[in-house]
Amino acid sequence: MEASPAWDDLWQRSPITLPTARAELVAHWLEQFAPRARLQCLAVEHQGQLVAALPLIEQRLGRVFRVGGLPRNDWSPGGELLLDPATDVQQALEILVRGMRELAWPMLWLNEVELDAAHSQALLAAFDRAGMTVDVYPRFDVGWVETTGCWTDYEMSRSKNFRRRMNRLCKSSKRDGLTGPAIHDHASPEELDRLLRRAFEVEDRSWKGRNRSSVLQTPGMYDFYFRQAKILAELGHLQLSFLESPQGAAAFEYGLIAKNVYHSFKVGYDDQFAKHSPGRLLLSLILERLFQSTQWQAVDFMGPLEPSMSSFVTSSRTFGRIVVAPRSMVGRTLLRCYKTCWPTIRKLRESIRPDRILSGTARRHRANA
Repeated sequence: MEASPAWDDLWQRSPITLPTARAELVAHWLEQFAPRARLQCLAVEHQGQLVAALPLIEQRLGRVFRVGGLPRNDWSPGGELLLDPATDVQQALEILVRGMRELAWPMLWLNEVELDAAHSQALLAAFDRAGMTVDVYPRFDVGWVETTGCWTDYEMSRSKNFRRRMNRLCKSSKRDGLTGPAIHDHASPEELDRLLRRAFEVEDRSWKGRNRSSVLQTPGMYDFYFRQAKILAELGHLQLSFLESPQGAAAFEYGLIAKNVYHSFKVGYDDQFAKHSPGRLLLSLILERLFQSTQWQAVDFMGPLEPSMSSFVTSSRTFGRIVVAPRSMVGRTLLRCYKTCWPTIRKLRESIRPDRILSGTARRHRANA
């Protein structure tokens, strides 16, 4: 943790807006999901200041090969490539890539990378200059809403059918006593435990509870999110929102806030209110509130863009996987085999178990259709 101030200073200068890429939150992710995994942090320094950094952990590919990957999974994002855009980006990345050649792993397997971001494109260019074997696989689009304009203009830019449906939902929800959003962004640790448990009790009353995949029914996950939420709250990056009803909370959203961007991280709703599409209704109310403040610039939907949420977005970004063989013949051979065989394997997996290949965030959005 000695490098935390320098790491967080680089995060602040980088274009990454997710606060889960900050040092303490990456460390917390590692403690939960990879306490014994080999960790390698590549960093480039210029004049006593970090200008590039990449955290990597050892993972298993096909339960056989060891590869280096980003510390992130379906439960939570974690580490990212951090890059100061004000530095000599080409030189910084060339140094970072040279460091990759010294790693013991035959391949680096970088999942959920924003492929069209400037820093990702710069990294791919650095791989190309170094003559490394690379494969880029786009996986999904993530929705984005610019909130710097007027709420009325935004509403009018949506389709007539969408506006009609949302108006009907608002009217019917008011008749049944649904109100919101109830926003909590300055909770004390004691209040945070109560609010977070209340939120995940809502999730437990949804399809996730029936499937035993909710946070409360997954050993250790509530403790993980409580500790994460506590860190986020202390750093000013947490917003918990609720859609209220006379019977209790109808829906919740666990939001991350940083650099004037709101990140829609986790959403859940009580099945008894399903006719009101409470997840979508709560998101609409949160969006309206964000538009009404000059503080906010955008909303990041985070997960794969589902049809039920596409009516909200004004643009999207492509995320995917970058696989690179830094140096060894073994790595290059594995990568060639991967490029040849993966399309067939993927189609087979999709045909046999289509639901299992969706990320947790994708299932979250699908549940709020």
